[in-house]
Amino acid sequence: MSEGDVGDPSRTTHRVHRDDLARAITHLLTMTAQPDALYLVTDDAPASAGEVATYLAERLDANADPSWRGEWSASRRLDNSRLRRTGFAFDFPTYREGYAVVLDGDGVRHS
Repeated sequence: MSEGDVGDPSRTTHRVHRDDLARAITHLLTMTAQPDALYLVTDDAPASAGEVATYLAERLDANADPSWRGEWSASRRLDNSRLRRTGFAFDFPTYREGYAVVLDGDGVRHS
């Protein structure tokens, strides 16, 4: 796969903003109730690789390959409801909010 290649554009991908991840870890380590053994820390919007790539291309005013606008694949979709039931709330509930702060110059780009 070359740099910038999204691979199978219909495969489901999951993201979490680094600030939300750090907050979730802190939340779980400091809550008064005994935490469960496993939590999935992923945002609220599993999205296809093509959907995310198209969103980024549109925000960056770049050409997007129309084939990226594929349907959801049969990929595994993760569920963060166990984490949410602990009272945790995401500051960046989907990839759109997470990328937007970076694209709008309010966040930090990491290479």
